Amino acid sequence: MVWQDVCAVGDMAANSKKYVNPAGDAPAICVIRAPDGNFFAVSDSCPHGKGQLHVGDIEEVGACAGGGKPDSSGNIRGGLCIRCPRHDKKFAGGLFFRLEDGSSVVKGSTPHWTPDYKVNTFSVKEEGGRVLVNTDPVQGAVAKRMPVFSKAKRNVSAILGGLCGSPSASQKGGGQPELQFMNWKLDKVERVNHDTAIYHLALSPPPPPLPIGAMWHVTLKASCFDAGEITRDYTPVSDLEAYMRGALRLLIRSYPTGLMSRYVAESLQVGGSILVSHPVTTLELPSFLPPSSSFSLPDSAWPPKGKPAVLGCIAGGTGITPVLQLASTVLQEPLARLHLLFSAKTDPDLYLLDHLFAMSQKSGGRLQVWCTVTQSGGATQGGKAQFRTRINSDIIARTMPKPAEVEGAESSGGVGRVLCCGPEGFMREAARLLALEGHRSDRIVLLDA
Repeated sequence: MVWQDVCAVGDMAANSKKYVNPAGDAPAICVIRAPDGNFFAVSDSCPHGKGQLHVGDIEEVGACAGGGKPDSSGNIRGGLCIRCPRHDKKFAGGLFFRLEDGSSVVKGSTPHWTPDYKVNTFSVKEEGGRVLVNTDPVQGAVAKRMPVFSKAKRNVSAILGGLCGSPSASQKGGGQPELQFMNWKLDKVERVNHDTAIYHLALSPPPPPLPIGAMWHVTLKASCFDAGEITRDYTPVSDLEAYMRGALRLLIRSYPTGLMSRYVAESLQVGGSILVSHPVTTLELPSFLPPSSSFSLPDSAWPPKGKPAVLGCIAGGTGITPVLQLASTVLQEPLARLHLLFSAKTDPDLYLLDHLFAMSQKSGGRLQVWCTVTQSGGATQGGKAQFRTRINSDIIARTMPKPAEVEGAESSGGVGRVLCCGPEGFMREAARLLALEGHRSDRIVLLDA
């Protein structure tokens, strides 16, 4: 039993949190002082492995659709919880963890939640005016990880096993080595619109070469405002060759509640530096399965030489960055073709559109690009979007490869897939529409952006 000093009791106001990094290899802990002054402690990491709970809000959750405990009147209530900041708009209103026992709670009905989702809890005490936390979890409070395919960038929601299916043991990502970070200098900020920019980073000398799969990302790490150390994954808009030369370009949209995006936009100055990880495999190609290791090369060549590749991609918002990376790789193979539908709120949100059109022209028609603007009044003079509506069955039928084309590529020994990348609700709607169009669920890949 190891008790670790956290802070003076007076240093934690009611309704506040402290990030605790125990000595050794023990996982981080979030110590919480509730509105009534009582102390609690839970694992800092949400079960998906990325959300840092000390950044989340403390909330009293009332009636709930999943989890919770009966109150004195027999009504099921969530009770005092901490909300995962990465699931703020998912799980039908957010994913919460009860401070009392670490169990999870959801407010609305959703097929994506299971009572197995939970975090460890830890004992906390006051002694000599200090707050102490026991770094050994409370017995029996064993956390369960969500059934995701990869702990890498943009956790894969559904691959090959069906739209909402769980991964088989052979599909789950294997043990990935601990991330290694290096200080990259910010050389330039290229504005895209009012809340989005491309950040040009440089490293001198260049990093050592690393073999990785064709789709990859990096993780940024920084101490953001009062939230402590934060990590966030980003898919570069530059290629791996540029990374090996010590150049990296990241498209980042700044959100009011996004700690890392706000830190980069408001605090990182040209000439300053930020910690960037080595490249991490997102998906191995051509299987479209998650990585067995961050450093593994795909077993088969990609693109499949001499074999057809028929791919559809539906991207929402900044979900365009992994799709751009995929397109750049796929189009190296003369027999590959790709249909891309890019959806955004307004014309200025259609990031990198001129670059996509240039790629399309250079491909000789093998890359076809369509865009839709969804927000009422989102059209601007000279806008290049072909559609002015949310994605629907008509747009899917007009832009995506036909199911028979996808299956034909597979039966010829090539690859046929439709990749959906963007916010969860957007992806689920795209997958639903694809299924209505006749696409098999095991040909649909959801990549959470």
